Amino acid sequence: QEFRIFAMSVVEAYVYDISQGMARMMSMALVGKQVDIIPHTGIVVFGVEYFFGGGICRGMPGASIPMQPCQKLNLGVTRKSRHELDDFLQSVSQQYTVETYNLLRHNCNHFADAVAKFLLGDDKGLPSSIVNIADEALSAPQAQPIRQLIEQFEGSMRQQMGGASALNPYGAVSGSPAAVPSSGANASSHKLAVAEVVPADAKMVTLLIANLRQVLQKKGDPSEADRQSLDVFAAALPSASVASEASSLVGALSLLDRLLLDPVSDKQYPDQTQLAAAGVLRHALLIPQISNLYCTDKQSVLSRWIEHVVAPRLDVAEQKAVVMMQLAALVNLGSADAEFPSISIEVACKGLQHNNASIRKLAAQALLNCTLRCSELQDITADSTVTTLTLCCDTVSQESDAKTVQLLILALLEMTSQAATLQLARDLGLEVNPSVMPTDPTDLRRLQSILR
Repeated sequence: QEFRIFAMSVVEAYVYDISQGMARMMSMALVGKQVDIIPHTGIVVFGVEYFFGGGICRGMPGASIPMQPCQKLNLGVTRKSRHELDDFLQSVSQQYTVETYNLLRHNCNHFADAVAKFLLGDDKGLPSSIVNIADEALSAPQAQPIRQLIEQFEGSMRQQMGGASALNPYGAVSGSPAAVPSSGANASSHKLAVAEVVPADAKMVTLLIANLRQVLQKKGDPSEADRQSLDVFAAALPSASVASEASSLVGALSLLDRLLLDPVSDKQYPDQTQLAAAGVLRHALLIPQISNLYCTDKQSVLSRWIEHVVAPRLDVAEQKAVVMMQLAALVNLGSADAEFPSISIEVACKGLQHNNASIRKLAAQALLNCTLRCSELQDITADSTVTTLTLCCDTVSQESDAKTVQLLILALLEMTSQAATLQLARDLGLEVNPSVMPTDPTDLRRLQSILR
């Protein structure tokens, strides 16, 4: 009972006028009836705005589409949890797709009404003036030709657009980060924060590939397959359009896997090999197809590398450059939408305890990504979650770097997912969200002390 009270959240409807004032001026002449706005509606709850665009989407309240709301309606207070809402959205996701959108009968306002009724009860939906705007606006005899024209145009354009509606004003919008996931493995992407990545550096990756060539030459004459793999890396990774190179890179990854695991069996050039191989991996993992591959088919390679190569090096103080490159690669797993191996949580937590501030920041980035991609951290009662939460709080209380603190606060919010946590931040005068984070560690520690 105490938890249910703690989890309550206000439910609001954000209403936008997609006509930008034109409906008020021209509706009487066009449809023979006064229509003040043509509404697009999103439901705001738990600090997130949910709406029907290119599927079920989510974003920051008031910033999900390129205009400001003209109305904010307080619909009530829900006793549903965020996880219950996630489950509901998953269950209806196939009812709200680009193919099912219909301007007159199944649009963003119908979706918002359904979400409001789920959160508050069947008698607490949107006002009928919003839900039934199309019927009301086109009810006059003068409007019937317009209704027929809309239906004919939408039907004919579906054939040219692969089933999508040409009249969906936000059909190209997928939210931030995007729509409701379609499987349990991806469910953690439905989050407040956006995954962290370490950006590409074309000059760096060119030097790293050259370093790999030197490593192979020192170990003996590289095979023709090794040379071809290095040529693929050199051609693809410095490119600005790396996503198009994913298919060519897949075949070259076997060389990278072998070099990454070298310290397990080959002690000859472990530092030079790890620095170069981890750096190349860091850039390859910016491509979602590659990071997804390492979280699925290549997860055994990834897990072995994290456990037997990355984790032990965190204990070696003089290998800072190698450790930073390895952690940067782990951070860039964030471009995947697949489940992370659980060992990544352990390594991220271990990195948070390092005495180097740059390594702690990378570890915080990796840990935030773990909260987005590890289902293990979705269970607030699990031992690993409790341990991680405690470590985050302890690190926040001691950390001097504001960016690291911000990342850890986001991780805390993702693990707890409590509306009351966000409300506490607002009560303290803090803007705790992915796009507007406080930069003063003192303010963040105030929030942290209450969270504990």
